[in-house]
Amino acid sequence: MSPFKFHSVFAVYLLYTDFIYPGPNSSFHDFVITCKRCGEHLAARIQTMPDDWIIETCPFCLETRRYLSQEIFRGRISHKYAALSVRRGA
Repeated sequence: MSPFKFHSVFAVYLLYTDFIYPGPNSSFHDFVITCKRCGEHLAARIQTMPDDWIIETCPFCLETRRYLSQEIFRGRISHKYAALSVRRGA
């Protein structure tokens, strides 16, 4: 079997298994930050875009950092954070 054909079969298999067994749902959030230490995408606990910096603590590495408004974006949270939110009931 040629390497190209093997990669094509593997890609189709991954698409099929993702359709049958979807992973955790990580939807878009209006205010997302990226932890500066571990790199996880976390939902910022704010209602509107701040003019100044905010302080957030990462639940994984327990690092408390300041984030400027330029570091807050609209995007997806990490699957790890979504699973933690579901376990906490948030």
